[in-house]
Amino acid sequence: MSNARVLVVTPATGDAFEVTPNISDTLAFETTLRKNKAWGSISENAMRMQFFRAWSAAKREGKTTQTWDEWSSGENAVVDVTFKSADDVEAADAADHLGEDTPEGQPTSF
Repeated sequence: MSNARVLVVTPATGDAFEVTPNISDTLAFETTLRKNKAWGSISENAMRMQFFRAWSAAKREGKTTQTWDEWSSGENAVVDVTFKSADDVEAADAADHLGEDTPEGQPTSF
């Protein structure tokens, strides 16, 4: 299983999708935070950082064309960004490799 944390994004349309932020998305947030002093310190921006990292990852992965302002406010703003549960990630990983350990010619059920 990867160490990357998958985020589930729910836009205003309700069609949820997944993104995986990386270090470049975190660095983009830090750069933007330094330019927007009114946002305050990084310790005051835990929720904004999660939303920003999701937006940055969605832009990078080609899953949105929204600007940060469109993504974070207004009638078409994203409704929710949550972490995909570890159980869901492990189940998906297991499903991807289902049957790989079964030797050829062996029954798959009893």
